[in-house]
This record gives sequence, structure tokens and C-alpha cells, in this order.
Amino acid sequence: MKKTEAKVQILSRWSQDSVEIFNQVCVKWDDFNTLLSRHKQAIHQQLDSLKSNSQSQIIEFTSQIEQFHIRWQKERPSDKLFKSDGKNFKQHLDQLQNIRREWNLLKQNQIRLK
Repeated sequence: MKKTEAKVQILSRWSQDSVEIFNQVCVKWDDFNTLLSRHKQAIHQQLDSLKSNSQSQIIEFTSQIEQFHIRWQKERPSDKLFKSDGKNFKQHLDQLQNIRREWNLLKQNQIRLK
């Protein structure tokens, strides 16, 4: 930029006329650099926001998986269910279907977070 400015000064002296376009280009270039740096800052802020949001979603997902695991350990059907006369079989089947639906939702959430 300094070399160009020196050449413009030489051209102005030689032609005995001022070269205004160089100053206009310099002003526009500075404006462009300012806009570009603001844009970079905005992009970095958005990226940081996305990272933070993703991390909080992953933490929430991990918590949901842990809660599911705890409930599964408590509500898992025992071997006695299959040995019993089947009185509560429908109730246990409904419970298993609900657990399966919840598991499928967790799997979909996992895929979305990848």
C-alpha cells in the first residue's frame, strides 16, 4: 500500500494533477476491512453460541439417558413375569411398549445430536 501511495505521488508530480481516485480507493478499502473484521467477530460469536448450545444439549441428553437407565433398572420385567399365569401380562406389555417408545425418542435425539 505504501509503495502504491509513493507511485501515486510520483504520478501526481509528473502530471501536475492530483490523483483523487487513489484516496477514494483507500477509504473504501479501509471501510471494507472494517466491515470484514465486524463480520468475522459476528461469525465467531455465533460459532461460540452454537458450541455452547450443543454442549448443553449433549449434557441434557446424557442426563436423559441416565434417567432412562435408572428407570429401566427399576421397571425391567423379571423372569417371574414369564413364569406367572399371565394375569399382569398386558400391563407389563404396555409398560414395555412405553419404554420402547421412550428409547426410540432417545435414539432419534442421539442421531440429531451427531
